[in-house]
Amino acid sequence: MIASIIMNAYRGRTVFRSSRWMVVATAVAAVLFISAASFLLYRDGFTVWALVLAGLALAAILGVVETLVQRIVLTDAALRVRGLRGYAEYRRSEIVRVSYAKGSPVVVQLKDGQNVRLPDLGISAQAITNSIRAWAKASVQAGHHPEHNFEQGRG
Repeated sequence: MIASIIMNAYRGRTVFRSSRWMVVATAVAAVLFISAASFLLYRDGFTVWALVLAGLALAAILGVVETLVQRIVLTDAALRVRGLRGYAEYRRSEIVRVSYAKGSPVVVQLKDGQNVRLPDLGISAQAITNSIRAWAKASVQAGHHPEHNFEQGRG
């Protein structure tokens, strides 16, 4: 019975992915760079500008893949962050504070003093921050981490 209360305590959004506009913008940039590089390679051969555009096209393709892969997931026990460069998991009991500033990504402060920047997903930093706060608060109310002393950071 207690397990079901803990699992169902937070009913808000639990998965945050890159917004559609961010995926579309990176895809459009990739198509433009690929087109420009292809045109210059066809017309002029291997010139410096063609190689630069080919490099930018490759970077844009990696950007598209990253926007499709990166996400923030709130599970029953942890905050999980996945991106192109790896995967990280932070237990709910390790999180002390979550904050944001206008124009900046969400920052999670851990008990050991480490500040972790969450990926910018093209979603409101305030919305992500509020969801993480509600998730942590629901955990404390459900008795999941009674020793948890969660602070709310103001942006």
